[in-house]
Amino acid sequence: MASDLAKDRAARNLRKQSNAPATGHFQMKHLPGGRFSQPISSVSQIDELPHHGAVKLENSYQLGPHRNFPVAEVHKILKDVLEGYLAEERYEEDFAREMSKNISQVIRGRIKELQALGRYKFVVVSSIGMNGGHGLAISSRCLWNDATDNFASYQFRNNSLYAVATVFAIYLD
Repeated sequence: MASDLAKDRAARNLRKQSNAPATGHFQMKHLPGGRFSQPISSVSQIDELPHHGAVKLENSYQLGPHRNFPVAEVHKILKDVLEGYLAEERYEEDFAREMSKNISQVIRGRIKELQALGRYKFVVVSSIGMNGGHGLAISSRCLWNDATDNFASYQFRNNSLYAVATVFAIYLD
């Protein structure tokens, strides 16, 4: 019974690490030009996984974060990045598309530099649009744990454009 439980946990961890859609055999179709198609799962049984010896996992016994997500610090990062990158800019469609990607990457990098947030995973969403005096509502939905997960958001506006950046922090046990 205990060994079956250990096998199930090890198989689950292996699937998570390999990002395989299911356990079992995978067929790769050979295409012209030396390319392969996407894997196709043909059998889904746990016994067919390759066994490389017993997998031993240590329990961390950590049920919650050592430090909660620092909303105030992240809000300051969002404000600094948006105001620093967009203060003197004018709205252009291609610029907004590229700058939105760049701002998301910069914010994500700055948040990862914060210490003691090792088990948090971050989702950074930024959008830039033309400030034309019209109304706009942006909403998001997530499934999360109220005790550990949180978010921070900041809105920036100048004469030409508006920007909204949101960071979702999801704690993984």
